[in-house]
Amino acid sequence: MGGSTGDAAGVRDRALGVRRVSVPVDRERGHRGRRERRGGESGSERPLHGSISCSVRGRIDRFRTRDRRPVCLSVATFVTKCVRPAHGHRIRFAARTIASTHFVTVRKSRGQGAGLTQGAPGATERGRKPPEDHRSQMDKSFPSSPATRVPLAIALAALAGSADSIGFLEHSQLFMSFMSGNTTRFGVAASGFDWSGAIRFGSTISLFCFGAFAGTLLAAWAGRWRLSVLLGVQAVLLSIGNFLPEGPEAFPLHAYPVVLALGILNATLQDEGGRSLALTYVTGTVVRFGTGLANMILHEPAPSFWLQAPLWAGLTSGAVAGGFLQRLLGPDAFLVPAALSAALAGATFLLTLALPGSAYVSNERSAQPDAHPDAPATAR
Repeated sequence: MGGSTGDAAGVRDRALGVRRVSVPVDRERGHRGRRERRGGESGSERPLHGSISCSVRGRIDRFRTRDRRPVCLSVATFVTKCVRPAHGHRIRFAARTIASTHFVTVRKSRGQGAGLTQGAPGATERGRKPPEDHRSQMDKSFPSSPATRVPLAIALAALAGSADSIGFLEHSQLFMSFMSGNTTRFGVAASGFDWSGAIRFGSTISLFCFGAFAGTLLAAWAGRWRLSVLLGVQAVLLSIGNFLPEGPEAFPLHAYPVVLALGILNATLQDEGGRSLALTYVTGTVVRFGTGLANMILHEPAPSFWLQAPLWAGLTSGAVAGGFLQRLLGPDAFLVPAALSAALAGATFLLTLALPGSAYVSNERSAQPDAHPDAPATAR
């Protein structure tokens, strides 16, 4: 009977992966008395606590690496199934050993319930806030150096203000970049059943949105040459509007290139968080300036706060200059912001050629504007 019992225990231990190690019994500490009271193992052999915990860890590793399926068992239940029920005190010991030496976390895996995964950097228990990804702490501004980003932002805001002012006066109060105003006028025209006006303002809004779409794709494609490419495209679009026919009232064809250029303009620069800088409108700029003042009182404003007032000043001064230019030059006034864009494109091209990958014209950690935090960098 004793031999068959031992054989059965050996088969069960091999099936469960439990190893038995022979060690000398310390009679002074009473190991023999405890063994006799349990009426268990014969001789001086007994399973080690460490061998149980090691076997449990080995089963977890083999299960995870074999088929990658989630384990729908808690740590305590899993350990209970790995050892004999008579060893209740060893269950708690093995669970503590696993928790201290083999960090195990619970996670939700593809809708199949909770699973056990080995701890790794960034792994946490379900319900706790994961550690912040180091990529979210990177400076994703474009270009990364404020020495060029801030002057470019102010210059481009002035360019947008002048083009918008010229277009407003030249094209029957149609905004070139102020889409909030065009949206209001679209609503007024639609409410008065003025379908010609509704199409006029609606098509302008759609084209401006398409410009932002195309500018983002161009920014991702151009990489470190983004500044020179986008500024060059804007210079061409701003200058060809005068060579197009005016078109009917519902479709102002001669204004469309300017609207498209100003839509692309918003994808040129980025702040520290990777968001596109608001260069063609001031509503968000004024809001950020006001909230920045409040945060200055409460704690500390965001780093982009200090750029809001110069952006507003640049766009306002450009609008004033655009009004004067339109009265002096008429439709040819668009050539002035086109010339400014071409000059900036040439300067950034030479700077990129002389200092490829420099922080003055690029940022190797920056993706396209307003991209997901995990998006790969495109400015290489």
